[in-house]
Amino acid sequence: MGFESLLVIGIIWIGFALHFVVEILNLGSASKPIPQEFVDALEPDAYQKNQDYLFETTRLSLVQSFVSPVIWTIAIAYGLFEYLDSNLLALTNHEVLRGLLFFAVIGFFGWLIHLPFSLYDTFGIEAKFGFNRMKLVTFCFDQIKGALLGIILGGVVLSGVIWFFLTFNKIGWLITWAALITFEVCLLFIAPTWIMPLFNKFTLLPDGSLKDEIQKYAKNQEFQISGIFTMDGSKRSNKANAFFTGFGKNKRIVLFDTLLEKFSDSELVAILAHEVGHYKKGHILRRLGISFITTLLMFYLFGVFLRYPIGYLAVNVKLQSIHVALLSFGILYSPLSRLFGLFGLYISRKHEFEADEFSIRTYQHSSQLFSALKKLSLENLSNLTPHPIKVLSQYSHPPVVERLQRIREEEVAQL
Repeated sequence: MGFESLLVIGIIWIGFALHFVVEILNLGSASKPIPQEFVDALEPDAYQKNQDYLFETTRLSLVQSFVSPVIWTIAIAYGLFEYLDSNLLALTNHEVLRGLLFFAVIGFFGWLIHLPFSLYDTFGIEAKFGFNRMKLVTFCFDQIKGALLGIILGGVVLSGVIWFFLTFNKIGWLITWAALITFEVCLLFIAPTWIMPLFNKFTLLPDGSLKDEIQKYAKNQEFQISGIFTMDGSKRSNKANAFFTGFGKNKRIVLFDTLLEKFSDSELVAILAHEVGHYKKGHILRRLGISFITTLLMFYLFGVFLRYPIGYLAVNVKLQSIHVALLSFGILYSPLSRLFGLFGLYISRKHEFEADEFSIRTYQHSSQLFSALKKLSLENLSNLTPHPIKVLSQYSHPPVVERLQRIREEEVAQL
């Protein structure tokens, strides 16, 4: 095992060490007193439940994140990727097919390793804290459908990447990028009607006060929607949520049925007004633009990476191939990816504040956003006092206490 392999193993373990430090700091931050915004809604015993839930999920995350680098280290040190690739070469010398089989085998073992953690999370932790409603048969079908979907979509993307780089050589990175973003945009349009219904049932919201209130708000904001749907989220979890899907004239509003059970009409409209704010302020397109730029840079760097033997030696493989280079590049690129991720998360948190402000300014029951966010946090046992480094490195939304404080400030400013 050479220097290149040691470098990759070192990057993997440094990534785990950073994750470990952040999670430990975050656990320490959870011991803070109940935030002032929740004093009237949380008894000490109930607050302890939030902290217990955080501890349980963090412990599972740390164990899982430790197992991963152990497996990677063993696979690289003992030449398991070399063994796999040489056996696949004996089976076929077709570059695209060999690459698909290579990642299929790695993906299968990755799924197998992850499965016990997923089971414990769903039927252990989530059940213990009253969230899980999923039956084992539903879990199994989800796994099967998710795997098939991953094989189809992942197979299309992976085969395209390998073929484009083989065919176009020097400009393969540019052709691959253009093809991939075209594929991603197409998925944005077909996912709501073809992919998401594979996992959940979507039903048109029946006529009534809530539907009237949503349509009234959407009309006032000149926000065109193709339908308002409820989703059977309760068959899997007690947690509540709402979201938009689609683009242009195909925009849909989706409400979890658990949300309808626990929130008033005005609270629901305030939440949806926040989502409308993302569209009206161009947040969706900006995030897509950032994603496209970072993906372009990633493929350019991969094109450069292919010219050097580190792409194969890094994972202790001697035979040169694009699929092996993809594997090692994914590991070596991870520090840079995390840096880009920090910027993306910062922009996302900024957009969330802006969408909150939009909801307050455009919906007459502005105080309802405050109560809705507060209720969502309590229902989902959110961490109310995350450590700043945890927020910086992992949070796409600002901590709920900060959002509530901003909402109060905005309401005062409007008086």
